[in-house]
Amino acid sequence: MRAPVSRSNTPLFRLFSLVACLFLLLAAGCSTQSGTQGSSLRSEDGTVRKPLQDKESGESLDNLKTFRGLFSARKGGGVLTLCGSGNELKVQDRTEGGLEAVVREFAPSPGDVFFVELLGRRVVRPPHDRTQGAFPVPPEVQLTDAVVFEAIHASFVMESLGCREQYSTFSFKARGNEPGWMVLAEPGRMSFNAMDLAQPFLFRNVERTGDDDNAEYRADGMTLTVTRGWCRDTMSGELFGWTAEAEVDGTVYRGCAVRGDL
Repeated sequence: MRAPVSRSNTPLFRLFSLVACLFLLLAAGCSTQSGTQGSSLRSEDGTVRKPLQDKESGESLDNLKTFRGLFSARKGGGVLTLCGSGNELKVQDRTEGGLEAVVREFAPSPGDVFFVELLGRRVVRPPHDRTQGAFPVPPEVQLTDAVVFEAIHASFVMESLGCREQYSTFSFKARGNEPGWMVLAEPGRMSFNAMDLAQPFLFRNVERTGDDDNAEYRADGMTLTVTRGWCRDTMSGELFGWTAEAEVDGTVYRGCAVRGDL
């Protein structure tokens, strides 16, 4: 006995379904978006950049501020005590697990404090959250938080310069171990120092290519390349946001780098 033929399998039914689908698409408008919110964009040289929009707000993530300070996890969220001023910012974490992973490593116990650099922006705290302790804050006083999207540097307090680092004196500071070496890159100049040198080598007329994510500094006799990506110091355990490679007179040195403010 032959199985009954379903109407949905007949050529006429399939043709009718196709025509109906096409009509619905045309009625709704079938244009295809050229890009989606938060999609990766390409820079002029063709390299892929990180997502440029906050997934929650849709706002651009260009030109984020660098927050540096001592982080402590507290009830209700993390608090960042800013370097220099000592002001406290309540941290709103949008790092998609990045900050949480750093906290687990550098502050495993309640009350632990560690140094961190975070990329984010300041926001005014909502009016309903204008209290600190038992005393209300006057409405004219603006309470600001830090909405952070990425952690780019972390260390135990006693294992790095932390807030004592002179970030205003360099664009990138690179360093490595075995043997110990360090490079300070500034606009138009670089210095290289190593444990076996009596004094640093100074390089002028330095040309820089790239951007703050991936940059190359080139001078006669030396090249420094910094690349965005986690890098760990092999001695202190300090976590950096950039890897570094320096070539000096044919010798290659590999290590990590931190970004400064120049």
